[in-house]
Amino acid sequence: MNRIEYGKVLLVSRGEENLGIEYLSSYLKSRGIETRLFFDPGFDDIFFIRTAKNNKLLKRFRSSIIDFEPDIIAFTSVTLTFASIRELADYAKKNFKIPTVLGGVHATTLQEKVFELGCFDYICVGEGEHSLYELVKAVKKERGFDIPNIWHKNGDNIIRNDPAPLIRDLDALPFPDKDLYYRERVFSTRYTIMTSRGCPYKCTYCINELYHRLYSGQPMVRRRSVENVIEELLYFRGKYGLKKIRFYDDVFTVNKKWLEDFCQEYSTRINIPFQCNISPQSIDLETLRMLKESGCRSVSMGVQSGSARIREGIMGRRMENEEILNAAEMVRKTGIKLLTELIFAVPTETVGEMWQTVSLNKSLKPDNTASFNFYPFPGVKLTEESIKMGYLDNEGFQSVMMGKKGFNTWNRISILNHPYKKEANAIKQLIPIFSILPGTFLPLMKLFTKKGFRWVPRIMFFFGYPLFDTDEFIIKLKDYGRYILYRLKG
Repeated sequence: MNRIEYGKVLLVSRGEENLGIEYLSSYLKSRGIETRLFFDPGFDDIFFIRTAKNNKLLKRFRSSIIDFEPDIIAFTSVTLTFASIRELADYAKKNFKIPTVLGGVHATTLQEKVFELGCFDYICVGEGEHSLYELVKAVKKERGFDIPNIWHKNGDNIIRNDPAPLIRDLDALPFPDKDLYYRERVFSTRYTIMTSRGCPYKCTYCINELYHRLYSGQPMVRRRSVENVIEELLYFRGKYGLKKIRFYDDVFTVNKKWLEDFCQEYSTRINIPFQCNISPQSIDLETLRMLKESGCRSVSMGVQSGSARIREGIMGRRMENEEILNAAEMVRKTGIKLLTELIFAVPTETVGEMWQTVSLNKSLKPDNTASFNFYPFPGVKLTEESIKMGYLDNEGFQSVMMGKKGFNTWNRISILNHPYKKEANAIKQLIPIFSILPGTFLPLMKLFTKKGFRWVPRIMFFFGYPLFDTDEFIIKLKDYGRYILYRLKG
């Protein structure tokens, strides 16, 4: 292929395997554009060091650029990885005369702010497969930048091109370029896949609420055909020897007819243990039994809060406690493991309401629980409300926009000016332990959230994590170990 005609794109991501990057790469390659991945694993999230300032990382980044000679450097970032991505983009802009583009959630929500930083020449808003391909062609020809989804600067003016319609035919996309991360030793036999794009719900704390506004009038949930999904899994099972599959759809069980067809084909032709996301509103006993019989070993269910006032009135989760309890009982009845997800330190939430969440979660009898403090992501409705209510001041929002105070430490405290954020952090860390202890331990758990005792939950969380999902912990440990050895050798 003639490079003058086709071009090269260096893709940059941080933290973990990125399906968006994999789809961009496969789409570009299908149209004759060469791609390469520069991956920063983000070990500073674990070891408390800033890897983006590490000379070895920057030397590796520089070597990748010099060796590959890309026509464009394409970065992707969510808000919580943006601080480190920006440092890499700054380095590229100061040392090379190569156009840079930023895509992903952070770019979609903060276009003007991203341009102010001066390290990105273009921004991709929304889905990027076709837009990035057109941008590569435009850069090669040095003209024709009126590309849907692509924003750019002309002097001091920002050119805001119209958004492209959402991709309706997902089967038309090539399978994701999994080799990018497989070569980086990011995964081995655990496979991540999405069978759909979009979420049917509009929770106020989630970026999907923003997407509903951006694409108003368009159906948000788009689904691949069963045969297309099965073909992908068959191909990569033969290539990698898959042992576990994780479906990353926002809600895997949203279409019962599709699921019925899928489960029948999956159990016959794939038959590998898998995990998926559900919601209480999207399941019944028949659906769960189909999942179980086809190989589903565990499901993740968003509960978020045990307080109806917080869950429905503040977070926009339209479901009652009884509905959540019934869903958990059905999951247990089928023998599928249940992972619950909770959020604390929500605006206006009291300590009493946090303990309501603890109580509800214990009644659900989950096999494991993932809990978080609310993070005010840019562009979402609850972030706007947090500012109006005084829970997020200008300094705090500036930190959010720059991607700071995110997942930098395992003991992350809420960025909000929340009066009970220290109590929330202690409760969050106690959740996994308390879920398996008798209710008589509740007074002791409450004591550990008081000033002077909050070091106890930190220790319990740090050393107790492997006990609650041993298989997942071992898989992650192996993946991290494999990557570290790979980098040490390189």
